[in-house]
Amino acid sequence: MKFRVTKTILFEIIMVIGILAILFNMGSIVLGQSNFDGKQNSGLEFNGVYAIPQNPTELQKTLYKALSDELELSPDDRINEADLVVQNFIADYYTWTNKAGSYDVGGLAFVVNHSYLLLMDASRISFYKDLDAFSLKYGKDQLIEVESIETNAMYSANFKFLENEYPAYYIEAEWTYVDREVFPEDKFQRRAAFTVINYDGVLQIAQFYVW
Repeated sequence: MKFRVTKTILFEIIMVIGILAILFNMGSIVLGQSNFDGKQNSGLEFNGVYAIPQNPTELQKTLYKALSDELELSPDDRINEADLVVQNFIADYYTWTNKAGSYDVGGLAFVVNHSYLLLMDASRISFYKDLDAFSLKYGKDQLIEVESIETNAMYSANFKFLENEYPAYYIEAEWTYVDREVFPEDKFQRRAAFTVINYDGVLQIAQFYVW
């Protein structure tokens, strides 16, 4: 009996291969994160609150250490901590040179847990969707990498989140990328405004706006 490859069967085969490729990519990222030892790979010590960034840039190391130091101080006024939370998020989320692929969304450790999956999914189909293609075209080491960040942190009225109100901070930020000879880093977002809330004692980003 001859076996005929119909369009339906061919389509199903392609779909299965595509799904397996996605699962392999996601599995590689998860495995890499689970095997990550912050002390051996980055020199960073876990601060007990925010996860150590994966394969951090020098800027990320500096910002994570600064945030850890701020946590040690435990001041009553936490505006500096909120400011550093935003800077750590920007340095990770908007840097592609240290990402495993388009499914490796950065900065999620600094986002309110209830918004974690929503931001991750939205980023994979928007900001991160071209990461792999750009990596193939220009080389991974030529992708965007945050170089410097300037912020303006302000106090804010309580922010309503999931039907409850939380103490909040409003932080505007602008950043620059490492200059590349060919890669069009000037086409990428460079500023945003963030709302950081005190969510059960932990300062986390509840939302951010781009323009």
